[in-house]
Amino acid sequence: MNEGAEGLEGVGGRELLKDMETAAQALCKARKDGASVLIRYHNDADGICSALCICEALEPLQCISFPSDSATYQMEDAHIDVNLLSRGKNSLAIMLDFGVNEESLEALKEIKKTGAKLIIIDHHPYCEKVKEIADVFVSPLSHSLESKYAAGFLCAKIAKIAGVGEGVEKYPKIALADEKERLLENYARIALAGDRSSLAPIEEDAKKAALVLEYAATYEKFPKKLEFYKKLLEEGELFSSIYASAREKFEEIVEAAKNCTRRVERKEMAFHYVNMDKLMKMRHFPSKARALTQVFDALCEEEGMVQRGKKNEAAAGEREKGNAVVVIGFGESLVTFRANQEAIKKGFDAGKIIERIKEEIKTGINLGGGHAAAASIRTKKGFAKIVLLEVEKAL
Repeated sequence: MNEGAEGLEGVGGRELLKDMETAAQALCKARKDGASVLIRYHNDADGICSALCICEALEPLQCISFPSDSATYQMEDAHIDVNLLSRGKNSLAIMLDFGVNEESLEALKEIKKTGAKLIIIDHHPYCEKVKEIADVFVSPLSHSLESKYAAGFLCAKIAKIAGVGEGVEKYPKIALADEKERLLENYARIALAGDRSSLAPIEEDAKKAALVLEYAATYEKFPKKLEFYKKLLEEGELFSSIYASAREKFEEIVEAAKNCTRRVERKEMAFHYVNMDKLMKMRHFPSKARALTQVFDALCEEEGMVQRGKKNEAAAGEREKGNAVVVIGFGESLVTFRANQEAIKKGFDAGKIIERIKEEIKTGINLGGGHAAAASIRTKKGFAKIVLLEVEKAL
């Protein structure tokens, strides 16, 4: 992936690169000073690959790392982290692929009280106050770029800069061996595949690796350690075994969804409502979010088949229906969205819908946010029905 293909040649791209260089400088300084480093990362393929890249950049430092199942940095996690971070100037906390929403702000403030430096690297819609308290904040959205720049992609680039010394002349440089550069590139590809980014073509091997990481991250029988994930990507037998199990689970989910889904057409878009509580009953993998994404993929393919079937019958220039797809997953305390590019072209924006609902319903909502193609809102028990009614109005 060259710079041109990554779209970093514009003004926004150049500014984003400056932020990445600043992050690389902070990592080099931590490496030089032997800092105490704590990493929190989102517990999916993108977050895991982000953390793997940052650990590569910080070698030989031994970092403390923890996954987060939530998009929010929780106060209970902050209390743990405050005790782990050494008070003073020689400690560093790094948040990867999560923790930029308003709900994370108070927990992040607890970290800052320890005197630790705070680096946040993410690609989701963020709260301006979170950006302000971070010592280093890296996000494509802060430079009017799209969220397709997954956190793992950003971290791979930052690790490369920290390794080869671009823009970090003040700090010790470590020559980046070809093997490590290939490793970082691989992590970037897996992160993009895991987040279904449109930044670069998704390759089948990266897609498989993302699925394997997310399966392993879900089950307690696998250690939630970065060292394990790194070895897992290198060990063919275990990798193949987990991939086969994950594929089987996904096939079960897609089949089961047929009995939990209602389809409605409006505004030349196909809306599919999926009862997630019914779908996920007694299931541990995948997560609700990952399950909905898998169902979304299957429905997009199905709608594409509908479109191709109609093409033969349609008159030249006639618009075929069923191409724009929106999937809305709902439960007792959750409403979540997935939309394809055709739906977005027609004006659908999941992130804006959720922000509007958060303004209109002040009570009953715990968390909410996302972007045009993927967003979710968590409510107090029973409030999701009210949110669904508001969604209907917004549509």
